[in-house]
Amino acid sequence: MLFISSPNLRYFLCSFLNITLFILLPIHGNAQDKIKGYYRLTTVLKNAPFDSLYFYDYTNQNKSYIEGKKIGAYKWTFNIPDSLVEMMETAVLVSSKFDNDTRSSTWVRFISKSNSPLETKIINIGVEDEENYIYAVYRDSSVYEENERININGKDTVVSSTQVHENFYLENNNQNS
Repeated sequence: MLFISSPNLRYFLCSFLNITLFILLPIHGNAQDKIKGYYRLTTVLKNAPFDSLYFYDYTNQNKSYIEGKKIGAYKWTFNIPDSLVEMMETAVLVSSKFDNDTRSSTWVRFISKSNSPLETKIINIGVEDEENYIYAVYRDSSVYEENERININGKDTVVSSTQVHENFYLENNNQNS
């Protein structure tokens, strides 16, 4: 046990410990927001014409959906297991899953504008860091007729379907991008 005889030294050490705890406790509190074994994706899709959003991994036969937690008018967060991220090759955001009755689904597509007249269209997304951010502004919708491979009654089947793409312009948010 440490014995401190000087009152000034005792006061200094107590003050130092109190200041250190005051500074470190908020940092520890923020660390609780992160979930061990998961990657977080936060999306802000301004003016999005939908209320639900899913992270859809369709790598090979994996096909798993993770529902986003809506935390604001146009903001969702996803906690994606690191085991999924390690195996993931193809993933997208969808606002409606494939519906067997209407044979349609709605996907989110991002458009990157540059100084040239050409646009880069991005539908597949990835997560690389523990914290990932996407900021975009709604532009319009595009409708495509597709042949989609789905599972009906345990059998893989190809059906004609409608795929709606909700198009968003990517936006650079310097705080988190």
